[in-house]
Amino acid sequence: MIVVHLTDGLGNQMFQYALAKALAIQNDTDIIFDMGWYEINKYRGRRLYQLDIFPMNCHKVNEAGKCWDFALKYLHFTRNIFRHKSNSKIRSLLGPTGVSIKEKSPDYDSTVPEVAKDKNVCLTGYWQSEKYFRHIRRELLADFRFLPELEGKNLSVSQQIKNCANPVALHIRRGDYIATDFDVCGLDYYQKAIKYITEKVGDIQLFVFSNDIPWAKENLKTDQEINFVDNNTEENGYEDMRLMSLCRHHIIANSSFSWWGAWMGTAEDKIVVAPKKWMANEESGHEDVVPSEWIKI
Repeated sequence: MIVVHLTDGLGNQMFQYALAKALAIQNDTDIIFDMGWYEINKYRGRRLYQLDIFPMNCHKVNEAGKCWDFALKYLHFTRNIFRHKSNSKIRSLLGPTGVSIKEKSPDYDSTVPEVAKDKNVCLTGYWQSEKYFRHIRRELLADFRFLPELEGKNLSVSQQIKNCANPVALHIRRGDYIATDFDVCGLDYYQKAIKYITEKVGDIQLFVFSNDIPWAKENLKTDQEINFVDNNTEENGYEDMRLMSLCRHHIIANSSFSWWGAWMGTAEDKIVVAPKKWMANEESGHEDVVPSEWIKI
């Protein structure tokens, strides 16, 4: 079996699942989700598990009963106790020959498939490189089908995208990125990306997605047609990812969320523009997060 330690928001969960899926196919085995991070953080305003919007039938390790639920909510010191309890459960699932594989760096680790071969495995990390799972793209696209039906404004936007000749998803990530280690992409990046795509395909129709739409409306200026998609909230934010994936071309932020919106795009001639720099505080690293055929600016 492949046990995967899930953490953080939807984009990160998808990366973590994608490697687990690749290893599960390699080993002809099942996937189990370690839900400990979400049990620990659900009362502290952290992001919650979101993969249930996709058709997945994975088992979950969940040690929290009513007593633990009460303790996690009101007693801060129980977090480490709970984590130990969850880890004990995972060790029992892996058995004596199971291995724990922890991510060593942000870049692709070619040893992971071989270390995991024919073993029970527990994965801990972000695994943000398609090199881990590019060979199972067809299977992942089948798994990452959005279950909720499109409706209302999202349905009309999807139809608008389909009726455009060159719809381009443009993602601006601000808000939670301000004053963090992530490098906030500036207007210069977006202007260069728009210029690059228009030089390649001619006039485009921009569909702008952001967690700071007011800033985007005030600052993003271009001669191209702009549509600001501002109807979704954090609860149904996955709809933004779905709409991104319907676009023909993509201008992503340094964000796993728009990364997946672009990766799931199925246009054979798609152009994806990504920022050269992923983190603000590093000169190198994250070299493998952007697929080789995408354009770095």
